[in-house]
Amino acid sequence: MPILSILSPPFPAQLPRTWSEERNKLLHCSHMNNYRIITTDDSLFETVSASINSLKRPDRELGVERLTSFDEAVDYISTELPEIIFIDFSESSIDGFALLDVIMQDQWLLHTGIIAFSKTPKDTERIEAIQGANIIVAIEETQIKASLSKIISIIMNNRRILFQHGLGMNIVENISGAFELNNDQLEVKCYANLIANFLFNTKKIDRK
Repeated sequence: MPILSILSPPFPAQLPRTWSEERNKLLHCSHMNNYRIITTDDSLFETVSASINSLKRPDRELGVERLTSFDEAVDYISTELPEIIFIDFSESSIDGFALLDVIMQDQWLLHTGIIAFSKTPKDTERIEAIQGANIIVAIEETQIKASLSKIISIIMNNRRILFQHGLGMNIVENISGAFELNNDQLEVKCYANLIANFLFNTKKIDRK
């Protein structure tokens, strides 16, 4: 049962065709369940894949693929406009921060949710300090096995927030929800970032 629910009217007829077609494709093709992990680290990819695959069930297929170069990642994000991507910010051959700059410079890409992986608390702090980026949560590699599947479950249960990011600020007229938070700092950050990013992208709050 989703912990947070978003109430919204049907998609309006006057939606720009490009957004309407793109989001309908995502809604009906389960695009969100085909994940891309941007890393060249075999161990990280295997750990993340295992966490994602642990959430499979008969009525929900999950796919996991890896992108191993900066150009490949940019091409995928620009072409597919994914709801969510996983970026390894500790990877030297794929500069995650440079990739994030590319995303933030294109308004069509700003609505992509990012799960960031880092090796050190310092890198995590640097990621979390970036304003205007749609960072859902930054996870240190030592936390992946214990926390990633829970984070993905939260996102799946509240995926309408991600859809509404790209659909325009007039679509959601009523927002209601209830939270049951475990004593888990990453879960709290995930919920807080989902809501804050949603409010920012729908222009209900400013960056400050």
